[in-house]
Amino acid sequence: MDRGEVESSAGLRPGFDADDSEELEEPPGLEDGHPWEDGPRSEEAARSDGGPRKDDGPDLSILDDLEVELRDVEHALRRLEDGSYGVCEVCGDPISESRLEANPVTRACCADHAAQ
Repeated sequence: MDRGEVESSAGLRPGFDADDSEELEEPPGLEDGHPWEDGPRSEEAARSDGGPRKDDGPDLSILDDLEVELRDVEHALRRLEDGSYGVCEVCGDPISESRLEANPVTRACCADHAAQ
């Protein structure tokens, strides 16, 4: 197999030399350089496309969710200590083992949870 056949099978133009920069052209729209070479985006650009801004604080919704989850775990641990874990807080019936396995901090049986 000669060079032309190899280049053709690789999808290259016959006679193409990768070191020949005259044959390489910049794709349209990148006259000002590649976007990843610009460094950090300006605050104005970030604001215009909905991206993060410098004045945005931490995402407090994640912290709130974690605090709720912690309170639920602490409540389940107290119920475990006092012997009421696994008992529905609404009707007093036992909570199924499969429900407790799926959600160990649940406070209600399936029927009462669906009624809420």
